[in-house]
Amino acid sequence: MSADLGGIRTLRTANDVLGKEMPGPGASALSRVKFHRRAERVYRDVAMTDRHHHHEAMAWASIEKDRAEKAERELREEKRAAANRKARKEAAELDAAESVVASSESAEVSA
Repeated sequence: MSADLGGIRTLRTANDVLGKEMPGPGASALSRVKFHRRAERVYRDVAMTDRHHHHEAMAWASIEKDRAEKAERELREEKRAAANRKARKEAAELDAAESVVASSESAEVSA
């Protein structure tokens, strides 16, 4: 049994505790990944302690694993999008600097 269960030994308790810990609708992908990975561990451990709900707890563990993997994909996409935004911003700044240099060179040639 994992050390982070905090006394959770039944499916009902797991559902109650995890329901209170669930991130809100606007939560970051990272917080969702952490939550769903923890929930997966909790349900797997509960499956071993609450034998009357073993199959249901294992089903919830599988669901939480799928949700964690989806949140991980979203996190990777958020990181990729942020890197693209940063690259576009840097490119725009370079373009602006080149434009300033070109116009000042043009002004010097005219003078």
